[in-house]
Amino acid sequence: MGLFEQKKSLILQELDKPPNEYSDLSPKGSIDAEIRELISNINKSSGLVTTSSCSGRVSVFLEGRRTPSTADAGTVSNYSGGKGGGRWLFVSHCPFSTLPKVDDFHTFLKLSHGKEPPKVLPQSHKLIHFKFEPFILHVLAASLEHAESVTSSALQAGFRESGIATLNPQPDGTYMPIVAVRSAGLSLDSIIGFEEPDTGELFTLVDESYLNCIALVSEKRFAENSKRIERFSQGLFRNGRLGSNHNAQNQVAAEGQEERRRRKREEGLKRQAESKFSSRHTAHNDCREDRLIDSSTELTELFDMPDSKP
Repeated sequence: MGLFEQKKSLILQELDKPPNEYSDLSPKGSIDAEIRELISNINKSSGLVTTSSCSGRVSVFLEGRRTPSTADAGTVSNYSGGKGGGRWLFVSHCPFSTLPKVDDFHTFLKLSHGKEPPKVLPQSHKLIHFKFEPFILHVLAASLEHAESVTSSALQAGFRESGIATLNPQPDGTYMPIVAVRSAGLSLDSIIGFEEPDTGELFTLVDESYLNCIALVSEKRFAENSKRIERFSQGLFRNGRLGSNHNAQNQVAAEGQEERRRRKREEGLKRQAESKFSSRHTAHNDCREDRLIDSSTELTELFDMPDSKP
């Protein structure tokens, strides 16, 4: 068993654990139901295994405390994120419309109205963020060819910041890259409140109409996020891209030189015939196949989503 197969086997052993035994580093602690089928299909494919994922989520997060910088004792570092401190006030991998109705977001999030915020918040005040974070996936690939299949499908689906995150060179000169599937264009991060350091009480910086507005924005982005995930899955599996290079290499190795020569000749003749047929009918055919784009004017104009096209 090669190194990749060993790594994949260990990862799948963890994923196969019963729900009451499996946990990961996410707030939820398990694979999101919305992408469970996608994760399963990738892990069944030769040369690929998922290492981390999130289907997309809306959250309200209280920043961690500031700590003195090791570089300069006279300054303070930035507020820490989810992995470095702070706490989640609310997390959901589903839109608000699928949850029990929220009549008042301030009451729901336990935010007080009573305190007038200072014109300039002191550095000791921790801020409260309303966030939408789109789908993200990391895939370990057995080769650059396997990684290219995932990257191409992700980019064409609209996950524009996707690519190889690390090459992982191996002793034999090959690579075992990790592909990151992601899109920053759908992200949303809005400051909505702060914590009073002396009492720990949470206070709002915005009114109820603003909270309703950004909740609606998150609904739109959830919908676009789901469309991109579906396009990614279609491009990866239904269009036959996944593993095509790897399968072709196995096919060449399995057939003899004479058989391969004959097959290549037959394929060339078939392509030539199809090309001639296509050229004869092009002048009489006004139809074309448009590539997938998003035509949601409301999404792009009302909610400032420049990255809405795949």
